[in-house]
Amino acid sequence: MGESEKTRDPLDCTMSLGDHLEELRGRLILAILGLAIGSIVSLVFGTRIIRFIERPYDAVKEARDAKTAQEALEAMGVTPESFKGRGYEFKGARRPLRVPKCLAL
Repeated sequence: MGESEKTRDPLDCTMSLGDHLEELRGRLILAILGLAIGSIVSLVFGTRIIRFIERPYDAVKEARDAKTAQEALEAMGVTPESFKGRGYEFKGARRPLRVPKCLAL
């Protein structure tokens, strides 16, 4: 049996200029093909990928904002008990309360 190309010693193997150019052409075609496939996948699934990446950040941000709003309501004296008997249901705030700069101390 003959020796395969992978087991040959690279120092004993020589390639002509044409062989080198063929090898380069093949690698360039594969690189361009990979770039095209990657671009198509990112264009088709881009928004889903971004949403997947943003999901942990959004969860932490929402928890922080809810905590901030809850603390602000408690500082103003608004509690779940203050809504009882008035027909309102207190579920807590979803967004932080923003104070205009002109009113901030």
